[in-house]
Amino acid sequence: MQKKKVLFHKIHGRSSVIFISLAMVYLIMYGVDHFNDMFGRFDTTLLFGAHFILLIFWSRMLFYRSVVSYNKLGINIKMEGIWGKQFTFEKIRSVEMTESELIIFGRYGKTSIFDIRHVSKEDRERIAKIFDRYCSSSYFELKKTS
Repeated sequence: MQKKKVLFHKIHGRSSVIFISLAMVYLIMYGVDHFNDMFGRFDTTLLFGAHFILLIFWSRMLFYRSVVSYNKLGINIKMEGIWGKQFTFEKIRSVEMTESELIIFGRYGKTSIFDIRHVSKEDRERIAKIFDRYCSSSYFELKKTS
């Protein structure tokens, strides 16, 4: 069975800033009446462009089967399903990673299990590095078992 790649998306990364900034410029230009007077129906094009950019940006979770979006506050994980699950790093008690499962234990007894058999070894290591970097060491413990 061939292992599949996971789309990693750092929420406050360079591509996010570019997409959101471009959409904001379009929306600001749409709000200024000067462009409407100068170019006629140009405002409709600006509004469509801004919404289209935001639609493409936020629909990545639907286009890809396995997505990990993260920033310094939390992580959103979607593995082979329709919807992902969101976690804040300060509410994660521990993380356990085996060859077939990623298990996240929350502070208040909530446990989430993800099937990661289809994920490549490099992507598993990258997921582990994300948890290692952003979870505080007082409650983070990554267990790799065979």
